[in-house]
Amino acid sequence: MNSKQKDYNVEYQCPKGVVYYRKIQASDIEEAKQQILAPQPDMKIRAVNLIDSD
Repeated sequence: MNSKQKDYNVEYQCPKGVVYYRKIQASDIEEAKQQILAPQPDMKIRAVNLIDSD
């Protein structure tokens, strides 16, 4: 893992209302959101949480 990347838990919802969670490695919150939205632009991001590595 790149030392600048952190683990994020992204909660997102599809247009039909189903909620999904995915663990993402990204350099910041915006990049974590984009990793979900780039392949699936119709998803709604509900939350992005930094996972504490301690």
